[in-house]
Order: sequence, then C-alpha cells, then structure tokens
Amino acid sequence: MTGELRELADRAVALWHKVEASVDPDAPARKSIEDSVVRLFDVARRWAAVEADGARTPVDLIAQRMTAMTDKMTKTEDAVAKSQYAQAHAALAEQARYLKEIASARERVVARMHHYLAAMERLRFAVINHRSADASRQSTEIQPILDDLSDLGREIDFSSEALTEVETASATHAH
Repeated sequence: MTGELRELADRAVALWHKVEASVDPDAPARKSIEDSVVRLFDVARRWAAVEADGARTPVDLIAQRMTAMTDKMTKTEDAVAKSQYAQAHAALAEQARYLKEIASARERVVARMHHYLAAMERLRFAVINHRSADASRQSTEIQPILDDLSDLGREIDFSSEALTEVETASATHAH
C-alpha cells in the first residue's frame, strides 16, 4: 500500500482501537464503524493491488517513449518500420489514456475514503459527546450520522464496483 492509502488504513486502525475501547459493544455506532473500517480496508487493499499491477506507471515515461517513437518514425525510410513505430505510438497513447483514467478514478476513491473516514470519526465523537445523554436524545442525534455513514458505505461499495472495472480493464489491456 502506498503513502496516502497507508495513512488512511492506519487512521482507520487507530480509530477502531479507540472505538473498541470506548464504545459499548452492543451500540449500533460500534457495528457501523466496524463495518466501515472493513470496507475502507477492502478498497485500500484492492487499490494497492491495482497499483502493484502497474497503474502507478508515470505517464511522463510513456510520453517520452511516444516521443522516441515519433523520432524513429520521422528518421526511417522503411515503410514497414514506419508503420510499426506508428502502431507502437498508438498503443502507448492508449496506455497513457488508461493511466489517466485510472488516476482520476483513484483520486475520486481516495477522496471518498477521506470523507468516509471523517464520517466514522464524527460518529465516534458524537457517541462520546452523548454518552451521558438519555437514550432517546442519543438515538435522535446519532441516527442521522449513522444514516450518513451508511450512505457513504454504499458510495464506497460503488467505488469498489468501479475498481473492479479498472482491475478488469487493466488485466484486459495488459495482455
């Protein structure tokens, strides 16, 4: 796992340790946070696998290779070689496009993960803040936060589905 994903995962672990120590085992907030931490880890793990498969290849390296192919195309007189360089250039352009799409998808997922983690932390603080409150007040004030976390969980699941598409596209285009 790389930098920012590792940081998010580490923060989720730290949050879970705090929740485990301070939130009643039967509290709905605890179960919600536990499920959320598992989701966050799953998405982080899957993105780490995509990155390990080469999705973090610098686009500028591909651009350099494209420039080299263009130079070779202009310098050669051989039509077959020129055609092969052109095909290589087109393939590299397609790789660059895929990498840009993957980078955009990653950025959206990382932003969503930050939001998700912040919502988990918010829920934990709401529980702590209302620990001394009566049960009815606690449920009316915490339920909207639980609902928000549930909505964000569905968004993370959607991101996970999008990640499956990225993984599939990466595997398809690698061959």
